[in-house]
Amino acid sequence: MEIINKFPNNWKICKLKEIIDGSPQNGYYKSNMQFGCGDFNIIRMVDLYRGDYLPNCHDKINLSDVEASKFLLKKGDLLLNRTSLKLDGVGKSSVFIGENENYIFDCSIIKVRINQKLADSKYVMKFLNSKYGKNQIRRIAKTVTISTINQPDLLSLNIPVPPLEIQCQIIDILEQAETTKHLREESDELTQRFLQSVFINMFGDPMKNEKGWEIVRFGEICGITSGHGFKYSEYSNEGVKLLRINNVTFGQIVWDQIAFLPDNYIQDYAKLVLKEGDILIALNRPILGNQLKIGLMKTVDSPAILYQRVGRVDHNNDKVNPIFLYQFMRTTYFLNELSARLSGSDQPYINPTEMVKITLPLPPLPLQQEFAQIVERVEALCECQRQSASEINLLFEGLMQKAFTGELVA
Repeated sequence: MEIINKFPNNWKICKLKEIIDGSPQNGYYKSNMQFGCGDFNIIRMVDLYRGDYLPNCHDKINLSDVEASKFLLKKGDLLLNRTSLKLDGVGKSSVFIGENENYIFDCSIIKVRINQKLADSKYVMKFLNSKYGKNQIRRIAKTVTISTINQPDLLSLNIPVPPLEIQCQIIDILEQAETTKHLREESDELTQRFLQSVFINMFGDPMKNEKGWEIVRFGEICGITSGHGFKYSEYSNEGVKLLRINNVTFGQIVWDQIAFLPDNYIQDYAKLVLKEGDILIALNRPILGNQLKIGLMKTVDSPAILYQRVGRVDHNNDKVNPIFLYQFMRTTYFLNELSARLSGSDQPYINPTEMVKITLPLPPLPLQQEFAQIVERVEALCECQRQSASEINLLFEGLMQKAFTGELVA
């Protein structure tokens, strides 16, 4: 097991099967058409991504008491994603902490009932979500078009098990650290809300256009450039970064998953080279959880090359300020307009030819530039916040590593 060479004497290494009651269980299957009403709440795969502790779901399902009795959850049950489109997503774990007896789980989830006399389900969950747990899960996952884990392989996972008292101490320390991380994230959200408030105060609600600005089509002030579908065989171990759809999040460019192309591609694909100030938007599944996947290239992000399924917004500097345009694209108005133009149901996408039809009130360029100056001053403060966030994340990762090696609490 990839953890450490030596544990405290009072720790044990146990197979998952040695610390559970009964057998793992896959959840209940019903088609999407059968969701929406009924007396039972159903936890689905997406709910596990929303947090470590459940319930936080809103889906209901109608089924008989006999059917439900086979899948009812109890407080402390450990739930794991059985399948995922991405390898990193399979095995994501959460703990059910609800008191009610009307929650069941769907077929994309495996339920494991931990023997609470041997281990705390919260502790096991945090281990499985740590890099040590994830590394083991990656090794047992089967991947063809999607990644899956099965029950026998799951039971073979190695879990470091300290005494229950130590487990509780580890849980408390990690949860305090997670609270600090969340407070940092909330600060970033408040900053964006402030900028949106300034935007509305200066320019008015784009839906109402109270200030009577000229109405233009998106295509009159910018165009959309889609990336190229580079083959995996073209990737290199180093070189110029390839900006893919997973690098564009909700207001940020992130490089948690990074790929490179050879340096000569900068010349070969000059029209797809990204620079500081470029606005990028996900073209496939651009809206998740009522948030838009959009980002603004910064100095540290460039240069990079644009991959398919991501669009670069090429603006006309004589008509629109890029910072104004970026903040406009983060308004509720733009989100709703874009949502109304999505195509496809299983994997919604936005066609650039539809996106450029969106209309917007266009204030005078000097006023846009005045707004941009305000944003730049706020962004200077945000940079300090990001440095703080980076330090907090490093601290948290260090705590996670020590937590499961006996160095944090022994």
